Amino acid sequence: NSTFYREKEFMLYKRTEEGADKVIIQGIIDLLIVEPDGATVVDFKTSSASDAYVSRRYARQLELYAEAVTLALKIPVKRKIIYSVFGRREITPG
Repeated sequence: NSTFYREKEFMLYKRTEEGADKVIIQGIIDLLIVEPDGATVVDFKTSSASDAYVSRRYARQLELYAEAVTLALKIPVKRKIIYSVFGRREITPG
């Protein structure tokens, strides 16, 4: 029993890395899949760069998406996926 959301907008109000100030982070999750046991966040990328580069480059972005989903929906994010459109494959962020 899954619900799929395409281009799900969000705003996240959080402290900066230094912890002194708060910032608003706004974004659009390409694909959000909500299931009874948690959510999956998918971000589509068209880069032809290496998987390792894409994984490192976008890991923080997916962490912020997952944080926004967890706070807004009160459910855990069980998977974060970068999908390479160019390579037609999943890349695990990290």
